[in-house]
Amino acid sequence: MSDFLTDTVKSFGAVLEGCSNLLFLVRDKDLQGEAYNDLVKLDAEAESVKEVLIKAGNEYGANVMLAFQCAADSLAEELLMWLALKADDPEKAWAHLILAQEAAGGVVRTKISLGESQRRIERLLLLEKLLFPSQIFMSIGSVVHGADCSICGADYDQCSHIAGQPYGGYFCTMIPGEIEPDHVALVNEPADKRCRVAFFSDEGKKRNRMTWKLGSEDLAERTLEGILMAATGRWARVVFTLEMLQGSSDSILDKPLTSGLR
Repeated sequence: MSDFLTDTVKSFGAVLEGCSNLLFLVRDKDLQGEAYNDLVKLDAEAESVKEVLIKAGNEYGANVMLAFQCAADSLAEELLMWLALKADDPEKAWAHLILAQEAAGGVVRTKISLGESQRRIERLLLLEKLLFPSQIFMSIGSVVHGADCSICGADYDQCSHIAGQPYGGYFCTMIPGEIEPDHVALVNEPADKRCRVAFFSDEGKKRNRMTWKLGSEDLAERTLEGILMAATGRWARVVFTLEMLQGSSDSILDKPLTSGLR
């Protein structure tokens, strides 16, 4: 490892360690906000260093920077989770926790050792069980007409890259083509834990499954509402394009829809 990369690793590691000290509910929210900004700055600096290493042909160094980006993302998302809980927004807090888990998993997939990465994943899973009620997850079945590789741009089925693996500082992801929705299912192990039943009918009214608050809005008996599919982060194995997410009003993507389950 070059002196430049060694010094960068030490500098970035110190920032992560300092921010880790604020990953508790009782920490001051202003300090947590400052730590979040520090992590955003680290992410940008890691991206700049990564570009230099890529130009120099240093694939290992580029993957080290990718690992730091994932680690920074994970800590930043957890900080946002605590801040959302303090702001009495459990729905947003849940989304941030799941993103923190996914980013922590990204560190492991880089195969770069940044301390106890697996232990951090276990901690985030424990927070899920301690802070939130158990969730009912949703999954959408669909027919995908082709997918491109984010690394080489070729048809994913024809290239040698593997979705979820790091290549020169970036994870390979599948970019799907046209999607035809087929069915919706309730599952125990979803691909994305943000896809969940958010509301259900209770005496004809809409009850929030996270807060248990009963709203005034009518909801037909035996009907569920939830998130069927969510946008993905940099750590994902499949990524959806902006055009997909900005689709028509009846798009299946990233929208709370009535599932029609009976």
